[in-house]
Formats: sequence, structure tokens, C-alpha cells
Amino acid sequence: MARGYESLHPQQRRVLDQIGIPSSQVTQGWGYARASAGYHEPEGSFGGKPFSSCFDLSIAAAQRETLNRLVQAAVCPFVRTEASGWRGSEHVHCVTVGLRDGRGKVTILPGPRSQVKDFIAGRNGLVGHAPLRGPWVPSLEQRQKIRQHYEA
Repeated sequence: MARGYESLHPQQRRVLDQIGIPSSQVTQGWGYARASAGYHEPEGSFGGKPFSSCFDLSIAAAQRETLNRLVQAAVCPFVRTEASGWRGSEHVHCVTVGLRDGRGKVTILPGPRSQVKDFIAGRNGLVGHAPLRGPWVPSLEQRQKIRQHYEA
């Protein structure tokens, strides 16, 4: 399982660096971890390195201002805690909207694409597609901002 900034697309690295999220809080970028059910598998390459639209952050990144800034940067953050209906290690699962591969083509796998659609609809991105709940839920305005990025 790839970790840290090195496991991310350059655009994702820039966003996290600008927000102030250190490399040490990136717990998973692209990879084949069984628990990720294929959502973090590479969907393309940029600069000769694989990347995924999905990445995970330590639960320490689940601060309201940080999550709001991720949305502003076209990232769908899903806070995975017991309060949000998650059973497993707590973290923030993120899906970036609009990443391009080295040829300039926008790429996203079907699983992460369905999570973006869930985020827009106010759903949790998990198998049951339940309503988002927990310590942070994006506003309608934030969900519409992601929709605008997705449609572009």
C-alpha cells in the first residue's frame, strides 16, 4: 500500500500541501489493499507514476476547516468513523474530481465515480448508499460545487 505524497497525483500533492496536510497524514494513495475493494487501484499514470482519484488521510485531518478546504479544491472527503456508519479504522476517504493522466485525459474508475455521485446526492459512498451523517456533513452548496467540477 502506497503512503505519503509519493503515492499521489501531483495535483493532489499540491492541494494537500496548500491546505497544510503533511505527507505523514496520507495513509493510502494508489494501491491494491484488499480492504479498499479496488477503489484505490491505479487508473492512470502521470510522469511515469501510477495514481488513483482516491486517497485516505489520517483521522487527524478530519477538522471542519480542512474538510471545507478539500471541497473547495474539488475533493470529496468522506469522514469514516463509527458515527458516520463506518466499521473499521477511522480515516478520511477522499475522491478527487477531474484528475488528468499524462496525456491530459480525465480519468476515474467506476467505484470512485459512484462515490462522487453519492457525495453530490448527500450519500456516504458505501455499499448501502445511506445518507451522509457523522461529525461533518457537506452543505448543499458544497455538494453543488462538487457537481460543477464533476460536470466540467
